[in-house]
Amino acid sequence: MKNQLLLITLIAIILMGCVPASAEDVDSLIATLKYDQYAQNQADAAFALGDTGDAKAIDPLIVALQIGRTTDIRANAASSLGNFKDDKALNSLFAALGTDKSPDVRVAAIWSLDRLADQRAVEPLIRAMNDPDALVRGVAAGTLSRLDGPRSVPYLTIMLQKDSSIENRYTAATALGETKDPNAVDPLIMALSDPTVDVRMGAAEALGVIGDPRALPALNKSLTDPDESVRKFASNAIKEINTPEESPLPTAAGIVALVVSALLVKVKRRTTRC
Repeated sequence: MKNQLLLITLIAIILMGCVPASAEDVDSLIATLKYDQYAQNQADAAFALGDTGDAKAIDPLIVALQIGRTTDIRANAASSLGNFKDDKALNSLFAALGTDKSPDVRVAAIWSLDRLADQRAVEPLIRAMNDPDALVRGVAAGTLSRLDGPRSVPYLTIMLQKDSSIENRYTAATALGETKDPNAVDPLIMALSDPTVDVRMGAAEALGVIGDPRALPALNKSLTDPDESVRKFASNAIKEINTPEESPLPTAAGIVALVVSALLVKVKRRTTRC
């Protein structure tokens, strides 16, 4: 019991960032991950190791991701590996995304790939958009749009039009907006006529983000949509398209700061000459 309390205290201190983990702390967490009889302790250690920043944790975390006895152990290992820019860690996340039986682990792997932002994740993410689990597909779509931008448009369009999950179709619509790609405009205009309210709402929102005037006729038509939320998002989108972004005017404080900075530069130059 005493050792367990010490472990809990150590993990809490590391997670709160109160003190950096020492080499002894990392070794203790690795030993817990490998050998502790309680699965929850192993899962907690796997999570805490990600915050240590110590490369010694990578190999034990990879093993835990591959053969951890519970979903929590493997999911926490996947989450922690996202804190290490390491090829072995990256490849282990790819493998887990493709083969782990738990959707929770696959989702954790995707979130780590999102944080790592490595272009090599694009193909595994595209494959994950066909995952049997709806949540995995949706998270993969969002990550792909952030990682691959305009090149993700064809895959997001397929999800928008064909995914069985309404939530994922909404996710695909908003992700298309985030790409700000002109090629996303036509499928989003089509989605304004979708029978599902959430999809129409997401499409209207996305068209406002893209800001392409080609969407105005369809958005004007959506102002008579039976659903109030769709009408509101369409109205907002029209305003965004008709109001181009302008560079903000400098504030009074900003002007004063610029003047002071210029005066300091002059003073410094005069002092240097003297």
